[in-house]
Amino acid sequence: MPELYYSNAFHKGTYRLIELSDEKIAKAIESSGELVIKGLPEDEAVLCTEDQTFSLREVDTSNSLLLARTESPNDQNLHVLDDLSYTIEAIPCLARLGRINELLQPTQYAGRAAEANLENKVQYTYEDLLSIVQASEVELQRGLAERNTFILNAAGSLIQWELLGKYRMLERNYMNGLLDALLTNVDIAGLDLHALPIEAAKDCIRQNQLDGQDIPEEVVEVCLNAFGDEVDGMTLRLSQERVCRFIGEWILTSEPGKEWTEEDFMDIWRKVTRGTFSPDMDMLKGLYVMTERKTIHRMQNYISYFPLAELPDNPVHRFASLFSKKPLWTLEEITPYIEDIAPDSKARDKLLLKYTRRQTNKDQTVYSSRIK
Repeated sequence: MPELYYSNAFHKGTYRLIELSDEKIAKAIESSGELVIKGLPEDEAVLCTEDQTFSLREVDTSNSLLLARTESPNDQNLHVLDDLSYTIEAIPCLARLGRINELLQPTQYAGRAAEANLENKVQYTYEDLLSIVQASEVELQRGLAERNTFILNAAGSLIQWELLGKYRMLERNYMNGLLDALLTNVDIAGLDLHALPIEAAKDCIRQNQLDGQDIPEEVVEVCLNAFGDEVDGMTLRLSQERVCRFIGEWILTSEPGKEWTEEDFMDIWRKVTRGTFSPDMDMLKGLYVMTERKTIHRMQNYISYFPLAELPDNPVHRFASLFSKKPLWTLEEITPYIEDIAPDSKARDKLLLKYTRRQTNKDQTVYSSRIK
């Protein structure tokens, strides 16, 4: 029977054991070509495979776990390398893509004239973002695409060389100017929004020279990608959903902290979309909160900017943020704010059961905070 010895290489705390709680997680991690632990000093560490992100949590064990091995082929005895009092549990979690916004917002592109203001600001390459953002590479690429990021290259660009190869986002007001130029000039030219020649669409955007300088090709292309879909490689179909959502959010953020009456907001939204599109509040799910208050003559709905992107990923903190903003939520109202952490109805119901109380208010089912 082998005997147990402490190895000369023993050093407590050298190793960590990761517990894979189910077969799906085990397969995801074992099949990955590379495992990377990511996090800045103030972050909770995450483990990333090629396409998934896992939070890491220490779990104390009731008994010490001895990590041991034989030290030679003929040695039957076990030599202890470490004495472990806890394991690390890997739990699937959301990729923490909000950091993309934090990193890229200070250097948003707002036209060539504004580039001189960025000389002392930090720029980020793809490798920088892959290292800093707590997300797998697949999730990072998705996050960059969703935010319409782009790189300014040397071709046709007079931007400083130290900025080349760095990821950028368009500043909201500048992007609105590009969209306005596109819609205005398409209307003037009598072009079809559902079959818009790509080169003609680019020309419509290029006519917006607010700072008197040409618009980089990369900026023109990212604008078209943000608001349209290619049909056949030659033509583009503008997306009513994406155009209206962008304009609606631009209006909501135009006066920070303002509460709009629903009527006033819809009136402005329709005017800005020029009657070309049909805006609907469903297009702004996850961007606003609506409250009802009694005025002198009647009940009035008020809306204010409340973007999902700015809420914490942790469910406890997420629900705390929701109920600090509004004490009662209907299922229809709260669902857009938890869909990312509860992708199906079963997961959603489980979260609501854990963090909310269901009650009836004025013949309507609403949810309030379980934590008082």
